[in-house]
Parts: sequence; C-alpha cells; structure tokens
Amino acid sequence: MATYHLIVRGRSMCSCLLADPLHIFTEQKVKMTEQEPVEKKLKLEVDDGNNAASLDIPDKDVPEDEQNSKDDFEENKYFKDTDVGILAFISDLPGFHGIIKQRFSDFIVNEVNEKGEVVHLTTLAVKPDPDSDKQGTDTEKHGPDTEKQGPDTAAARSENPAPRETEEIKITEVEDIPFVPIKCSQLPDPDVDELNKLLASSDKSFTVNLQAGEDKEKRFSIHRAIRTCFPNLESTTMEIDGQKVIQVKKVPPPRKNAGNPRLQRSRKRRWTSDHGDYCRFTLYKENKDTMDAIFKLAHMLRVNKGIFQYGGTKDRRAKTTQEVTAYKLQIERLEAVSPKLWNMKLGDYRYVNKPLRLGQTLGNRFSIVLRNVTESDDTWINKAMESLRDNGFINYFGMQRFGTTSIPTYHIGRAILNNDWEETVNLIMKPRPFEHGEIAECRRLWWENRDCNAALKSFPRRYGIERTLLMGLKKNSKNFCGAIGMITRNVRLMYLHSYQSYIWNCVVSRRIHEFGMRPMIGDLVLPSQTSDTGADPSLDNEEGQDESNEKRFQVQPIVITESNIKDYTIYDVVMTLPGCEVLYPENTVKNWFTELLEKDNLTIESFRHKNKQYILKGTYRKMLTRPADVTWQTYMYDDVTKPLVLSDVDKLEGVPEPQSIPGASLKALRLEMTLPPASYATMALREILKTDTSSAHQTTLNPTGETKTSQDKPMDT
Repeated sequence: MATYHLIVRGRSMCSCLLADPLHIFTEQKVKMTEQEPVEKKLKLEVDDGNNAASLDIPDKDVPEDEQNSKDDFEENKYFKDTDVGILAFISDLPGFHGIIKQRFSDFIVNEVNEKGEVVHLTTLAVKPDPDSDKQGTDTEKHGPDTEKQGPDTAAARSENPAPRETEEIKITEVEDIPFVPIKCSQLPDPDVDELNKLLASSDKSFTVNLQAGEDKEKRFSIHRAIRTCFPNLESTTMEIDGQKVIQVKKVPPPRKNAGNPRLQRSRKRRWTSDHGDYCRFTLYKENKDTMDAIFKLAHMLRVNKGIFQYGGTKDRRAKTTQEVTAYKLQIERLEAVSPKLWNMKLGDYRYVNKPLRLGQTLGNRFSIVLRNVTESDDTWINKAMESLRDNGFINYFGMQRFGTTSIPTYHIGRAILNNDWEETVNLIMKPRPFEHGEIAECRRLWWENRDCNAALKSFPRRYGIERTLLMGLKKNSKNFCGAIGMITRNVRLMYLHSYQSYIWNCVVSRRIHEFGMRPMIGDLVLPSQTSDTGADPSLDNEEGQDESNEKRFQVQPIVITESNIKDYTIYDVVMTLPGCEVLYPENTVKNWFTELLEKDNLTIESFRHKNKQYILKGTYRKMLTRPADVTWQTYMYDDVTKPLVLSDVDKLEGVPEPQSIPGASLKALRLEMTLPPASYATMALREILKTDTSSAHQTTLNPTGETKTSQDKPMDT
C-alpha cells in the first residue's frame, strides 16, 4: 500500500493541525536542488516519543490576534501550499527539481467533451458531425466537404460579405447602377440565373423557389450559399404542394427613419429554421482567461456576452482548447472575426440544438513541460511518474483557487459568511506588499484617506472589482454591504467557494494523516452510477443550472458500514464540501468541520446565508484521483524559448515535433495525462516534484532569478 507524509515549511499551517503539534509528521528529505527563499527562522522540535517533528516558524513571534488585525496590512510576501491546507502526499518517493510553467506554452490544455472526446482545433472552417442526429443535437452541415474553400468561394465571400446581424443592410437601387450578375460556384448555374433575375427585378413581390427535397444537408448548403453569395437576398424553407422548397426573396430596403432602434431590430436577418438555435465552435486561446476571451469575442461581435456558453473555464497561463456555444449567432460572423482576434483562434463550426452547460465536460487532457529538471538519473523520474500513474494524487484544490496576492481569497469569503462587510471591503482594497507602481499608490491613498472620489480618479480601469467597490462607497461611504453587492455575482461566489475549498483541503489532510489511505466506517461514497468525481464548488448555486447539476445535489451518498466496507477502496471515498444541504461523514471527521468553522466564528448553518445569493448548498468531492492515459518523456535542450510541446495551432501550421538534442545542457520532462473535471494538474505535479506550487515560489526557481526567464511570442494574427 502507498505511504504518505506531510511537509511543514511554514507557520501558517492548517489550523486543525496546529492545534495539536503531535499530529505533524517528520518532514521527509526531498531529493532536489531547489533553493527555498532565504528567511530568518527558528526551528521548533516536537517529540511525541516516536517521531520528532520539525516546524519552521518566523523568528518574530507575533500574536495571532495581532496578525489578523484589520489595521495591520503587512501580510506575508506570499502564501504557500501549506497555508491553504495542502499538506500530504501519497508516495514517499523523493521529489526532484523542475519548474512549472516557466513559459505559458509549456502548459497545453484540451477539453474532454461530454462524449469523452478530446477537443482539438482541427480546422478553421466548418466541422462535419455525421453522428449529430443520433446524439440528438440535429447538427447541420455547411457544405459538401470541410476542406478549405476554393478561390471562387473566397472571392465571392470577399466581394459579397454576409451582413452583420445588427448592422443595417444597405440596398443599392437598380436604377442607379447597371446590374452585374453575381457568380456563385456553390449553386447550380440554373439556380444562380434565377437568383440573378430576382436581384434584377423591380417587382417587390417576386420570389424564387429552389427545389431542395428532404435532404437537410443539401438544404442547409443552399441557405449558406445564398447568405454568402447573395447578401441582399433571404431564404426560408417552405412546404408547397407537399414538397419542401427554399423560397428566396429580396431583403426589404431600409426605411427613411432607419435610426429608430426598433426598426433596426426588425431588419435583423431572420434565423433560418433548418438548423439548431446554437452555433457550436472550438475556441483556442493563449495566455488568456476563458472569461477574458468571451468578453473580447462579444466586444468584437457587438453582442451580449450572455449568448455564449461553455462547459468550464481554462487556465490563463496556458494554451487551451475548448468548445463554446453561442445562441443564434451566424457562423459567417465568427469566421469573419476569427482572424482579427489576438492570441485566439476559432474553428470547427456547426449548428446544434442544445447549448453547453457548466460542468457538462468530462475533464481535460494536459500536455505539460517541466523545465530545468536537475535529476540526472531517469530512474527516479520514472518511479515518480509510475507512482502518479498507478496511485494518483490527493485531489486538493490547487493554489489557483486562492488567488495570487498576499491576501488569499478565502479570507474574503470568510468575512462574507461572517457578515463583516467592512472587513470584506478592507481585504479587497488594502495595500499589498510588493505591489508597485500605479496600483500600489492608489491603494495607499485610499487606505490612508478613504477618499472615494480621489481614488476613483486614480485607480486603473483594469481593476474593475476595486473600482466597483469605490463607486458603491461613493454613494454611501458606510454602506459596505451595498458596495459588495455591486460586484459581479460570480466574483462574490468565487470568494465563498474559496473558503469552502480551504476547509475541504484542511479536513482531507487531517483525514489522511490520522487514518491513512484506507476507507473507514462512517466515510461517504457516491453511488456507482454517479459520474461526478471532481465536484467543483463554483458550480454550486450557479445561475442557469442544467439538469445534470441539479441531480448532483440530489445524490444521496452511501455511508460505509461494517457490512459494505469491503466493497470500497480509498479511491471511492468522497469528502464533503461544506454547505447547508449535504451530509457529513458519520465519524469523527464531522467534528473537524465544526472545529474549523468555530475558529472562524462560523457554523454549518452559516452556509445558509440570510442573503439568498450567498447560500452554499455544498457537494461532494473525491479525496484521491488517478490520472488516465499517462505518458512521459525526457528531453535535452539548450534554448529555453523553443517549444517542447505543440499546440493545436502549431499542428495546423505544420510545425515539426520537438526533438531531444543529445549533449544539450538542459533537461525537461514532458508528461501527458487526462484528469476528471475540477482536478488540478498542479496538484499532480506537486505529487511528483514534492515542491510548493504557488506561483510566487515557482518564480524563485527560474535560473535567472527573474519573474519571467523568456517571453512567449504571440500568435500571428
């Protein structure tokens, strides 16, 4: 059976373990060459008669109540894994030195969709979906094949671009300019001749009926060809004398009072009924949050961001590929905007009947490069990777959940649950050590003077949360609750979910320490038909929940008893994410939740917040997880700017596969694995490296000692 241990490197351990120092394991010696930041520390030796435990603490002993004082904003330089309850490992193998995300291009993420398929950007054109009818999505095709369009098509599109959905459609009067017939290689010549006659006619009631038959694909290709080649015509599928035809007529000319918004809306192109209401496409992005990408896309298209749906958010410092749906958005508009997007590409377009929902995906496929590996013996690397493949890792919520500044987001969530709105505002607005430049000065000015008007004038617009708070406080400087309520709901929930995640991490660390890697009576497991293994609290209380998310809250966990304990392993055990509508383990673990909450002046009932927007139902998350399809390979390299793993765009552009260079001075480990939803790849890397995964610590490992040792080049656009 796999063994485990806890590492303690700082004072700010999970409070449940600090309460009893005898529960701290001896720190295992890690086989690595990383250098910890130099700090003055005292070492406290604790001996329980069997093992000596080593606990590092700051040499200046500051009382805990003073450390948490509202007036004291001198926080630590950064917080570490151990500060958010990330303490245990599965294996006792020594770690080795390696840098996580030295370049964002070292981190490739491909979504695994609801069918279990890894999502790749395969083409910048339309994607066929032959099984769409079987899957109930009724996907429509956009042409006889998915190859790149020929010169005729491209020329037709450039000469006759499809009008935007919200733009005014301008018609040139036939009497003013001699009519020039339009060529369209996508339609038969007789049909093109009929459409040109329609364009040339001055009869407003004149229509053309094109035979289409029962073939949906054929009908849709005709609609698309008309939109592409004849932007001043509109087509509709109709049934005449028992036969389906496509009736084509002119787009009505704009009225004189075209500036009237109501009339502009009436002139929007009609949505063709032959295909689904949603356009599903693949979004590829680099070094950009999913939400940032959606905001940018909505801005470029001049549509509301609410028309877009996706299954989950992806890492910012990475190259990621995922699927997105958009409500009644034409493919031509997405194709037109894709080349103009910075560090983003769109493709694989098709129409479907149903949108994507948060939590609908089955996971993510990761391709990761760990650079500057100093372990010369591949034997240790192979053993660590074999352990990860066979035994998995503890399913902790990673450091991304808790923010990147010196003030963890769970502190803000704790203040919200305590209804301490002034403290909530202070935690968001207070100065951060090691912040420099404009933002540091703005925070200092507000903190010292509490002058909202002056702060608003100087606060950079990119700091939207802080500016929103200031605008709320400007209306009423004492209405802290109202100011917090002006922040986007998803951001407020993020703070609360961070606190849930902190409690979960702490409880799991103690559970593993005290009872090991085996199920015990009173533990909880989910029914075998339940597919949700990751359970992300960010889906908790989410607006627009779909049926699958609702079912997740209705799942009744099974309690392990003497009669069924033999049917389960530690990989079946789930731990409760605290909330007001979930069950807790029926053993001593339940008391640990109560103890942790009491330290923060909270109870389980606190999750049933009096403000319904902050109610947290809770859910369940597996304690351990095992990655699937794990592969790895070491590379020797000299140039840190050269990619060692290819993205989807690299593959589309024919970039050759990276090769190891014999005799090179640097070593890297490239690994690939598939993880279930809401599992953190950095926690898997932590298991093999035995190192702190916080971004602040990782930057100290760079060879040059700088925050960024190399600059990733942006995509060509």
